[in-house]
Parts: sequence; structure tokens; C-alpha cells
Amino acid sequence: MPSLASKDAPGRSRRLSLRVTDEERALIEQAALLNSGGDITRFVMAATVEAARSAVAEHEATRVSSELRKHLYDLLLNPPPPSEALTRLAAAPAPDGIELVED
Repeated sequence: MPSLASKDAPGRSRRLSLRVTDEERALIEQAALLNSGGDITRFVMAATVEAARSAVAEHEATRVSSELRKHLYDLLLNPPPPSEALTRLAAAPAPDGIELVED
């Protein structure tokens, strides 16, 4: 599988520019030298893509405590009886333009 950080990866036509301080540039150059043979683009792309994947995954996942998870499972397996309002809603006709389909 081709690396995301490959300079000649097909489809790479967009440029991303960053402004950095001299200190930040020196640190990035040093890290790139240690981790990717001095290729700053490869180093920055690998780190950025990994950070982006992590950020997206963190926001896509919902984490709950074990106590909350047990409570949720209990509600799913042993639901409370429907409230009076829910019973009325279920008995009401569907609004105009809405078609209910039964299996």
C-alpha cells in the first residue's frame, strides 16, 4: 500500500502552506531528520494525517462510563411502559404527507 506521505503519490495536487517561527522550523527539521531521513514534507504529512485521523475518530466515537452503559442496556432490555403522551401520539393519525409503512 502506498504511503500517505509519499511525495509522488497520485492525486496530490493541492498545496497546504504553513507559517512557522524559526524555532518551530528548526524543531521540525530536526524531527524530520530523525524520523524520515530529513524529508520535511513526509514528516509533516505523516504527523498531520495521524493527528487528523485521531481527532476525527475521537469525535465520531461516543464514550460512556460502565455505569451509564449498564443503565442503557437495562432500559433497552427492560423498557418502561409508554407514557400517556406517547400512547396518544401513537394513536394519532399520521400528519399530511407522511406515509407509514408497516412490515
